[in-house]
Amino acid sequence: MKHGKRFAAGELTPFALWGGGGYHQEVVGVPVDCFERSIDTSAVLLPDVVDPVVVAVQVRGMTVGHLPGEVVELYRDCFAELAERGQVAQVPCRIRVEDSRVRVRIALGPPHLCLPLNQRPPVPYLQLPDGPAIQVTGEDECMAAIDPFLGGAGEGHVYATLHEAAVDLVEIRVDGHRVGQLTDRASGDLLPAIRHLEPHGLTAVATAKIRGNHLRAEITLYCATADQLPADWIAAADALVPLAPLAGLGFASIGVVPRKPGITFVPAPGWPPAPIGWEPPPGWLPDPEWPPAPPDWKFWALDQS
Repeated sequence: MKHGKRFAAGELTPFALWGGGGYHQEVVGVPVDCFERSIDTSAVLLPDVVDPVVVAVQVRGMTVGHLPGEVVELYRDCFAELAERGQVAQVPCRIRVEDSRVRVRIALGPPHLCLPLNQRPPVPYLQLPDGPAIQVTGEDECMAAIDPFLGGAGEGHVYATLHEAAVDLVEIRVDGHRVGQLTDRASGDLLPAIRHLEPHGLTAVATAKIRGNHLRAEITLYCATADQLPADWIAAADALVPLAPLAGLGFASIGVVPRKPGITFVPAPGWPPAPIGWEPPPGWLPDPEWPPAPPDWKFWALDQS
């Protein structure tokens, strides 16, 4: 595994891996007394700073075991890429306590599907929750835009943005380029969500899988339809004020604005440190890949300097 930038564990931002299925991957070296009851939670997969072939499985800051060596080898490129970006893999985790024995399993998808092939959209967006497959049509007319994402694995995930194009039709774009559209029926299932985000200056984003080769490809969305959206997703959109498009998300892309005397912005747990003197400008949104802030989190503190 290649070595690049090194970050302390507390400086790493969790990234929820894509493509996970069932809880099939067993964690080894689990202490017998690490948990007293069964829970479903999330875990981070933290490569050792000195020996990155050792990957700890941590739940709530506590190491509950390690990945088998052969599994680490399969995912080493994924872990290395995340480390270069100052991120750490996060996966669903299932802990079962039975007859004084603790078993820990994680949901880990195929290595080539764990990370998206493209970057996040450079505009404010809200990602639709995962859902059933929705087939895109018209890919054969957009092969020039699809071709860069067709590699040796034959399939991969991308961020796809959803746009209302012709009357009552949804156009699918990847990196700003049209790659197809939805049928009338599928468009009708998603248009209410797209229209709900528009007044807030947000673009709807969905997980998409591109499969095929340079001769023919197909794209499938995996996202909830409007009638399947949970109340907290709708509430999150409603809580956002209308805003103008920004150049990007996160801290560094915004820059430092004049500081208000007496108070300091406090990032939520798991967020990267904000630059000294940084304050969120109007319309700023946290990176969607950062963990959600606790409901009672206080973003402002008295300046002790």
